Amino acid sequence: MRFRDNVETVALSRGEQLERLGATQRFRNVMLNWWELILAQRRLTVFTGIIGQANGIVPRLMAAPGFFSGLMTLGTVVQVRFAYGQVSGALIWFVNAYQEIARWRANVERLASFREVMEEADADIAHARIHVVAGPAGALQLKGVSLRDPHGRRLIEDIDVVVNRGDRVAISGPSGTGKTTLLRAIAGVWPFGRGRIDLPDVERMLFVPQRPYLPEGALRAVVSYPASEGTHEDTRIGEALRLVGLDALAERLDAVESWAQQLSPAEQQRLGIARVLLNEPAWVFLDKATSALDEDLERRIYELLAERLPQSTLISIAHRIEINTHHGRHWSIVPVDHGVSHLRPD
Repeated sequence: MRFRDNVETVALSRGEQLERLGATQRFRNVMLNWWELILAQRRLTVFTGIIGQANGIVPRLMAAPGFFSGLMTLGTVVQVRFAYGQVSGALIWFVNAYQEIARWRANVERLASFREVMEEADADIAHARIHVVAGPAGALQLKGVSLRDPHGRRLIEDIDVVVNRGDRVAISGPSGTGKTTLLRAIAGVWPFGRGRIDLPDVERMLFVPQRPYLPEGALRAVVSYPASEGTHEDTRIGEALRLVGLDALAERLDAVESWAQQLSPAEQQRLGIARVLLNEPAWVFLDKATSALDEDLERRIYELLAERLPQSTLISIAHRIEINTHHGRHWSIVPVDHGVSHLRPD
């Protein structure tokens, strides 16, 4: 699946032989694992088969001396065989259930290991984590927020900012300074760090990443996401696509394709902006969501957002400083020392 999703890039790089070698090596591990299972199954089958055959022979061998010496009748021999069968049948349950017992044990060990790892992860971040809570409806507040990576390395220290409803904020800084991580913390998916984030109405927030997620299904559902298919009328969906320059797609709303492979990175980003226009969120977070567009189209996109969503709050991350002209406020993330950065609002 990973190769299929990146088949064009592999072909352009002439990496087919290396990918084949890697796939063969991984499949060899699967074959070796199955071979070990077959050998173990064979040993177990032979063992249980021997026991099953022995259960019919052993009681006769035990009773034979007494029968031939005249101490036991044929009926007594049958009784001995029946009694042995009762005892053996009760004890052989463990042999017959060996596979199932081993399966239970493996499942319990996996679940126990998973629980231990989860408890360790919770303990690691319990003493220092970012608390995301519901705040005033018209403001986003970051109070004493510091970001860490999962290993505890400091990224950004002591963020104290407030974004009011309707503000337009551009965030800039060198690569690797934690700009995307900051948006993840606001979204509540990055707990590593400390401080508090007061969120406005979470239901009216929309995060647009650099590479939008395109689910499988009809184009109508893909453009409407995260709203369900049928939430928006086809006329509105077509209008949103035309506004971002995807006129050809506006006529294919019923088409079912693998859209992540059908559309170029620039088309995917424009589709992500069409979602914003269609869903009209009150708070929009763009994480390099126009990085694949040319400067003229990027400028048109920001003008379109200002025209269509004049009351919405817009927080953008971009590498081009030209986007600052479309925002009333600017935050700079500046490296200070040993990979630690500070956020400086203008």
